[in-house]
Amino acid sequence: MREKHRDRDRRLPAGGSFAFRAHVALVGPMGAGKTTVGRLMSEQLALAFLDTDERIEVLAGMSVGLIFERSGEAAFRAMERDLLEALPAEPPSVIAAGGGLTAQPGNPERLRAVARTVFLDASPVELLARLGEAARRERPMVKGSSDPEARLQELLEARRESYQRAADARIFTDGMAPMEIAARAIELLKEVP
Repeated sequence: MREKHRDRDRRLPAGGSFAFRAHVALVGPMGAGKTTVGRLMSEQLALAFLDTDERIEVLAGMSVGLIFERSGEAAFRAMERDLLEALPAEPPSVIAAGGGLTAQPGNPERLRAVARTVFLDASPVELLARLGEAARRERPMVKGSSDPEARLQELLEARRESYQRAADARIFTDGMAPMEIAARAIELLKEVP
């Protein structure tokens, strides 16, 4: 299957050197594996791990779902932006960015300014399988959807350009194990000027 997808991962136009961008970030849709792969990469690179959704939940004292419910998506996106703007003061880390973080104006550029970034891409069918039934009921952006696969496709199409704008590299992750994705991401990031 790997031979069939020679273009499954590729480098995207890069900017800047690693010396100026100490963080490593993973972007992509929910279910792409950013948190799982990010934890593996943080261990392999001996860097701290930061999941933006988890950090926001700690700061807000409630789940992302409750933030959406009580304060709305705009309030959550403002929290994401604030977190992103604070990254230069944070020690080097592997960052699992929330699925919609790069879709907000200016965020792809903010992220690229401080991190080497990999876009973890996947098909809607794969994303749905990875999310599982419970997660599909809890994730605010698919919760209540009568057709979660179509909703994931819609989100992916709407956000793909922002993921690509933020990324130094892209990996099409369908059929890949988390450890394999982590190794490939590190390999690709070593090639970024």
